[in-house]
Amino acid sequence: MADEISERIPLEKDKSVKGYASKVFKESSVSAVSGIVSTHNRPRRFFRILVFVLFTAGFLYQCIKFFTYILTYPTVVNIEIDRPTEYLAPAYTFCNYNSIKRSKFCSKYPNSCIYPSQEFCNTYPDYYCDNRTKVPKEDSTEHLSIEDAIDLGHDSKNLLIEGAWEDPEGPFLRLNAEEQVPTACYS
Repeated sequence: MADEISERIPLEKDKSVKGYASKVFKESSVSAVSGIVSTHNRPRRFFRILVFVLFTAGFLYQCIKFFTYILTYPTVVNIEIDRPTEYLAPAYTFCNYNSIKRSKFCSKYPNSCIYPSQEFCNTYPDYYCDNRTKVPKEDSTEHLSIEDAIDLGHDSKNLLIEGAWEDPEGPFLRLNAEEQVPTACYS
């Protein structure tokens, strides 16, 4: 093996730099370079060299312009992470489309309330007919004034589950599109 290496070294030294470079450039993966080296016609070789140099110069010009454009703007980003112990919750608005509270209405207008019939209890099983709570008569709530709608409406404390909320603003009235009656809303 040592003999093989010693035999190759003189062969490599005997080759000229031009011959070695020609061999490398002919086998180059860059087709323009291998095309220039393998061309034997002088005017065609000169033209290929000129085109290669011009395109390389254009590429370098665009790279330099691009990098000068990119480097003109700062790339340092300062990130500040703030973790407050308290923060404001996003605003929300909720409306109760049960425009009046039955117990308030029936205590203020007892003549406008009746005990529910069995048919009513079967139709609306969620009204808890077992405790015999009075319900407003049909059409008795349609002609309420705005003041009555606010006074007889549900309180926000009865609507919110969590007691830690701040007192919401309201009530303000919105028109219930289905029943065309004002409903109390809170924000």
